[in-house]
Amino acid sequence: MDAPTASINAAPPETGPIDTLFRAFRSVTTRLETDRPLSKPWQDVISATPALHERELSKWEALAGALALALATRGVSALHATLATRTGMAALAHVTLSWLEQEQPRSAERLDQTEQALKDLLSQGFEVSPVPIPRET
Repeated sequence: MDAPTASINAAPPETGPIDTLFRAFRSVTTRLETDRPLSKPWQDVISATPALHERELSKWEALAGALALALATRGVSALHATLATRTGMAALAHVTLSWLEQEQPRSAERLDQTEQALKDLLSQGFEVSPVPIPRET
């Protein structure tokens, strides 16, 4: 928890909550890459063991709480800090799990792609392909 919260605390004051969070997530990508040979088998064990999965969720919740507190300390409202952190943590989980399944692209590149997709989604700047709705007859 130290590197991400330190990264949030060191972010320039004008940096918004989402940018600040992804800056924090980037602070651990080198460690993720280094630990990958151990992380993949460990994640498989966690996924297959309900007690370990529950423990992992508790760790992620504790990290989310620490990050939200760090954002709030920067002046972000509690609601915005919580929403940003929960959204960011979901994005980080997606990046991490997809990267553990398939190493390429690297975690930092996936993080960049996911950050942009999230920003597009939040700004509604993404294209929607019409999907035909089946009609009952």
